[in-house]
Amino acid sequence: MLFTPTTNPSNNQSWQEIAKKEQSHRDATISALDPPLPDINTTNLPINVTGIPKKILTAEEVTIMELPLEVLVAKMVKEELSATQVTKAFLRRAGLTQKLTNCITELLPTTALSYASFLDNHLHTHGTPIGPLHGLPISGKEHIGIKGMTLNAGFISWHDKTALANGHILDILLNAEAVLYARTTQPQTLMHLETSSNFYGETVNPYNRGLTSANNGIYGLRPTSYRLPVEGLSATMMGHEQVVPVIGPLSTSLEGIKLFMKTLIDAKPWIREPSLLPKKLKVAVMWDDGVVRPHPPVLRALEMVFCDDGREETAVIDASGEPWRPLSKFIIKANPNVKPQGLSIREVWDWMIRRDQYRTEYSALWSDVDIIMSPPLNHAKYWSYTSQWNILDYPALISSITKVDPDIDFADTAYKPRNEEDKFNHELYSLKDEKVIEVFEHIQKSIGLPSAGAMWGTELLPSASL
Repeated sequence: MLFTPTTNPSNNQSWQEIAKKEQSHRDATISALDPPLPDINTTNLPINVTGIPKKILTAEEVTIMELPLEVLVAKMVKEELSATQVTKAFLRRAGLTQKLTNCITELLPTTALSYASFLDNHLHTHGTPIGPLHGLPISGKEHIGIKGMTLNAGFISWHDKTALANGHILDILLNAEAVLYARTTQPQTLMHLETSSNFYGETVNPYNRGLTSANNGIYGLRPTSYRLPVEGLSATMMGHEQVVPVIGPLSTSLEGIKLFMKTLIDAKPWIREPSLLPKKLKVAVMWDDGVVRPHPPVLRALEMVFCDDGREETAVIDASGEPWRPLSKFIIKANPNVKPQGLSIREVWDWMIRRDQYRTEYSALWSDVDIIMSPPLNHAKYWSYTSQWNILDYPALISSITKVDPDIDFADTAYKPRNEEDKFNHELYSLKDEKVIEVFEHIQKSIGLPSAGAMWGTELLPSASL
């Protein structure tokens, strides 16, 4: 058994009390930083908060945070920077980022600084590092197991579920000398296209706090299934064979993605997890999937099936009395592909046959193509630019190419939507968000309205940091 059993919180605590307790714990880990972060008025933040860290962090911390990953590791190996210095900088940056975007479930200053100090001492004594990630700070989603710590996967009723061992992937990274310094937010069910839960509210975008946290300029890789270790991760539908869950990295650079993958594969994780595969480019561009047309800057830059009718997710959500988040409801209760009675074994087999037929047909198109470039579409009600690769079980990399430019990315007024989903998405495109929010901020200051969170759709919890 990898986790302790959970209790039923409805017997003694409301879901609101549990959420408030988790938020208080998160805030306490930030308050423990030394030196402490200054207080920030989070009710009056600008739309774009990316410039704030430079105004608050020290010059040394800013320099550390802006170093390319490979340079940062090299400087620590040469003892030009210590792992302790770097870890402190990342901890303070993470605590500040939490106040600006609501992305952290807890910081880990005690264990992170202790391990960083151990790495510094070992390097100074022996002259060589233990592993390829020497001193590199990493964060992990909250549902990755850390021995002795809770992991809820976004479900209130799992608030006291505790890992009895580290997740396999975490063990590999720690053995490679990475320093785990923070845990990050995740959505209810883990299946939203936005990060929203009843524990913490919504995680927002640093470039525009009125938007979801995606499309923020970092790199992300969705590996092929059975490629990277998933032992020790907490989620519903574990063992689901129709569309197998995977875990992958996010990084500020492609070098970070490459280093992560090399470190994991070099560790031969298939020895511990026999289901993993020990595997060893031409580029095509998917400008449009023929169903929903991407927005102009995305163009320029370049079915979900719950075979048990979502009853596992329903049971876990209902156990605590927490409300269904809108996107949880959308993917399960309002999903026409989710049958009320679930699928029979025969129907599951039929779907798997259709899946394999689709993979075979798609494979025929790949004879001269190694990679397809397609837009990542983060809106809650259209999945195919991302779920396509889950069905096919192809790896997918999110990369940073460009930013929205209002001078050239005009709305295509001549475009006629193909269907209701396409119409819904097409009408979302607007480069006037800032003007609308500026007007609302003026009204708010003039007549004393409450936080603009409701207008922006952030649905922040009353005691959340933002």
